[in-house]
Amino acid sequence: MKFINIYIVLILLMTSCEFLNFKSSPENEAIARVHDKYLYQSDIKDLFPENVSEEDSIAIVKNYIYLWAKQRLLLYNSELNLNINKDEFEQLVNEYRDDLYINAYREAVVNQYTDTIITSKEIQNYYETNKESFHLNEELVKLKYIVIGKEIQNPKEFTQLFSSGKQKDIEKIMENEYKLKSYNFNDSTWIRYADLQQKLPILKKTESASILTTTTVIQKQDSAGIYLLKISNILTINDIAPLNYVSSNIKQMILHKRKQELLKKIEETLVQDAIKNNQFEEYK
Repeated sequence: MKFINIYIVLILLMTSCEFLNFKSSPENEAIARVHDKYLYQSDIKDLFPENVSEEDSIAIVKNYIYLWAKQRLLLYNSELNLNINKDEFEQLVNEYRDDLYINAYREAVVNQYTDTIITSKEIQNYYETNKESFHLNEELVKLKYIVIGKEIQNPKEFTQLFSSGKQKDIEKIMENEYKLKSYNFNDSTWIRYADLQQKLPILKKTESASILTTTTVIQKQDSAGIYLLKISNILTINDIAPLNYVSSNIKQMILHKRKQELLKKIEETLVQDAIKNNQFEEYK
């Protein structure tokens, strides 16, 4: 590859007060050059945030000029040294440009006309029809748990109250909420077992099989405290995911399907209207 001489001419003086007062300079004043391409004052007028310091202004301009020059030099060298068919390359550029316009138009039209309201019944129907698409790749659990500090004088009382599972005993535990380091009594919601391990690090040191195969009260302890867990339900890998766990994903799937159907309808209508108005005809 040939080496080329790089000429970048800075018009602005770095130490001059005029360097910062860009608005006072003509917008068509060149501030840098690479071969026959120029960078003008007007190209950098929107670079500066409010209340920018002199030092930061200089750094911003220098960095922008450097990046601009590098891009122009790379482009110049690519045109000079690449052994390519320029006509084919320009065709690819034009096709890419066309795709940008078309995709932007499609997105704008679809976003404007797509009905984004999705009812719970629609989600339920989609779920029932496509259940086999919702196999889990992780374990889920429903459980209650409490974590109490080892300094608590009556841990057995908490253990007995928690083990009973009665609402009145849970309420009694909550009367001493300030003694709990962490707790969860909502066992109607599915929790990722991986998230539970993050919340209760002691589970990382315990074989998951010993946790996920029992519904009895589990008691563990470490230097941080005493852990009491009671799992009410378990779903393992490859089980069908529960509806409330995948409902947000289903919404996105339904919305995507609607957009695709709308887009297809719009495109078909566009072609038919063009034929009707003699804007499109096919020659045989």
